Parts: sequence; C-alpha cells; structure tokens
Amino acid sequence: MIDAEPDEPTGLRRLYVALTRAVSGLIITHTAPLPEQLTD
Repeated sequence: MIDAEPDEPTGLRRLYVALTRAVSGLIITHTAPLPEQLTD
C-alpha cells in the first residue's frame, strides 16, 4: 500500500486509515518486509 502511492507520507496515511477503520477483521498479506514504521 505504501509503495503504491506517489510518496511515503501519503502511503503511510492510507495504511493508517485502513488499519484503524477495520470493523470486523483485518488480514494483512505481504511479500516484502514490513515498513520500518510497523516494526518494533
């Protein structure tokens, strides 16, 4: 999702919205490592 946007801040905002608006469930599927902002 982040890489699909023209810049990283826009991608991170869209990811935040997707993660915080999940109503009944959320499944994350990825093939690349998680973005630095999502790791400890």
